[in-house]
Amino acid sequence: MSPRRSSLSKIVDLIHDSPHQMVLAVTGGGISGIAALFEQPGASRTILQVIVPYHPSAFSRWLGFVPEQFCSQATARAMAAHAFQQACALAPEASSWLGLGSTASLVTDRPKRGSHRVHVTFQTPEFAGCYSLHFIKGARTRAQEEKLAGRVILYALADGCGAKVHPHLPLTGKECLLRQLVPAGPGWTDLYLGKTDKVLVGGEAALFANKPPVLLPGSFNPFHLGHLEMLRYGSRRFGLPAALELSIFNVDKPPLDFCSIHERLSAIGNRFPVWLTRAPTFVEKTRQFPKAIFLIGADTLARIVDPKYYRGDEQARDAALRQMVELGCRFVVFGRKFPLHQAEQALENFVSLTDLPVPRFFRAICEEVPEHTFRIDISSTELRALGKTL
Repeated sequence: MSPRRSSLSKIVDLIHDSPHQMVLAVTGGGISGIAALFEQPGASRTILQVIVPYHPSAFSRWLGFVPEQFCSQATARAMAAHAFQQACALAPEASSWLGLGSTASLVTDRPKRGSHRVHVTFQTPEFAGCYSLHFIKGARTRAQEEKLAGRVILYALADGCGAKVHPHLPLTGKECLLRQLVPAGPGWTDLYLGKTDKVLVGGEAALFANKPPVLLPGSFNPFHLGHLEMLRYGSRRFGLPAALELSIFNVDKPPLDFCSIHERLSAIGNRFPVWLTRAPTFVEKTRQFPKAIFLIGADTLARIVDPKYYRGDEQARDAALRQMVELGCRFVVFGRKFPLHQAEQALENFVSLTDLPVPRFFRAICEEVPEHTFRIDISSTELRALGKTL
């Protein structure tokens, strides 16, 4: 057995000797790393499921949404977080879980405009890790890039299992394996595993104990000037403590991994406290924060009152809205530019509360912010495309 093969065999042994139960999701390349796990005894102890959603439609169906870019670190993170939750569901009796997501763009039978690369992320209850490697175009065959991608997956898995392994890769030129590890912040593990419903970051819980909070829910990807000014407006308007609410779960997307949570909290900084929650819907948010004042955009309100988010059932929609009313919550609605009708996706108008078909009983707990008082037209999607933050 060659020294290199022996080294990889030891890595596989370390992975199989760990207590983690794993779900692995791989697309675009790197399957050789998964194959190595099955070439040695022990796979049945650690591997719960391997997913290879290769076609874009299969990939989007498994992940639950169409990513802005199929081969990116953000997509690998989403895959890892989704795989982690699947591992928890498949083996609830396990002592620990690991989800891995890997997406690669390798040599193919036609020229590629983008770089050849692999992004790998793992998520455990204690920490997350992200690996990225960009290959020099033309330096390797498809088989050679595949072997490298597979080895990155094995190193990431070993890292996630707590094994102290120094990556040995035959890199050339300016190629460099980038690695980021993010440990769980206070309360993150319990939140991720469902042992608690919310965690306050950067503030004192006592500040919110006897007062209804002013909350700005969002994904904050990225946190921008519009968010900051909405919070400042709400804090001045009501004279109450204001905070952001960031759910680690989303109705249309996989949960956030620790790397993404860390990045979003770092971008927010110490400007305002942040509630991390497990509340993807507004019914759940209002249950978590009864009597709260929620600051939302008109586009968010349009989704809250749209029956399609309640399986097309208006009665179910009204029942959910009435729960929010009964919990004593209020909604402050800021105008936004967005297509008001699905048939007019290319047409964006400035939409305010009065433009939306809101049931009268729910309209009674909504307050409109006049356009002349507050208007900031910022698109998070456009900011991500430009790589800009606050």
